[in-house]
Amino acid sequence: MKSRLQIRHFPNFYTGEPEHVGGDNSAPTPMEVVIASFNGCLTIVIELVAKELGVPLEAIEMETEGAIDQRGVFGTAPVSPHFSRVVNRTRVRTPAGQEDLDEIRRRVMRRCPAFNLIRDAGVPIELDWTAESAASESLRGDRSPGAAR
Repeated sequence: MKSRLQIRHFPNFYTGEPEHVGGDNSAPTPMEVVIASFNGCLTIVIELVAKELGVPLEAIEMETEGAIDQRGVFGTAPVSPHFSRVVNRTRVRTPAGQEDLDEIRRRVMRRCPAFNLIRDAGVPIELDWTAESAASESLRGDRSPGAAR
C-alpha cells in the first residue's frame, strides 16, 4: 500500500496508508497529498492576487482538514469516497486590513484551480481567513509568503 510517484523532473515521492488500513505509515496518503496541493494552490493564488492588488504580504500560515467517510473507500456503505467537507484556516500577516484580505479571498475563490476542483465536486469548503497586523506574533515562526502547512 505504497506508491512511488514522479512529476516532471522532480525527485520521486511516495504516497501510502497508515497501519490501521494495511499500510506501513511511511508516507502521506493520496488524499493528504490532495489537501497539501489545495494549500499550495491557494497560497500561490493568494500571492498572485495580492501582488495584482498591491497588497503586501509578510507571512501566510494555512491549515486545512478534509473529512472522509472511510466506509466509502472500503465499500462498506453507499457513501462518497472523497471529502465530505474541507475546512481551511488561513492567517495572513500584512499591514493591510481584513477588508483587503476579504477582497483577495473573493478573487482567489474564483481563480484557484484546486479550490474550484474540490468545490465543483460538491464538497462544502469552509474558509476562515484572518488578517493579522505586521506587529502580531501569533503566526508561528518567520515564514515567508508561500509557506503553507
